[in-house]
Order: sequence, then C-alpha cells, then structure tokens
Amino acid sequence: MDGDIYAMTLDGTDPVNMSAHVGRDVEPGWSPDGLLVAFTSWRDGAPDIWVMNADGTAARNLTNDGVADTSPA
Repeated sequence: MDGDIYAMTLDGTDPVNMSAHVGRDVEPGWSPDGLLVAFTSWRDGAPDIWVMNADGTAARNLTNDGVADTSPA
C-alpha cells in the first residue's frame, strides 16, 4: 500500500505532495517551529520515524533500528 503526505491551503485547494515515494508515508506531524515534518514511513521495509523539511526535501530516517516505530509526536 502506498501513501503520501500532502500540504494544502485551509480550504483544501492547492495540494502539494510532500513525500512522493513508493514507500508508505503516514502520520505527519509538524515541528513547533514549522520547519520540519516528522512522519512514519515504510521506505526501508519496516515502519520507522522519518523527518523532512517543511517543503518535502531532505527526508531522513531517524529510527532505523529493526523494530516498528510509529506515531511521531
């Protein structure tokens, strides 16, 4: 199953795919300063916590530890 993370205006217009990738990306959460988005991804085969810049660039795995890591907050 594929899933991507989108950002859009409050009225639902102008959607932008922030995580276009073949892996499933779900459960996004913004950092308090609005600069980063943490999310759960299956990009490496198991659910891990990833973080990317608010514009969708520079995604990186934070918890590549062999166990299921989900629901960043």
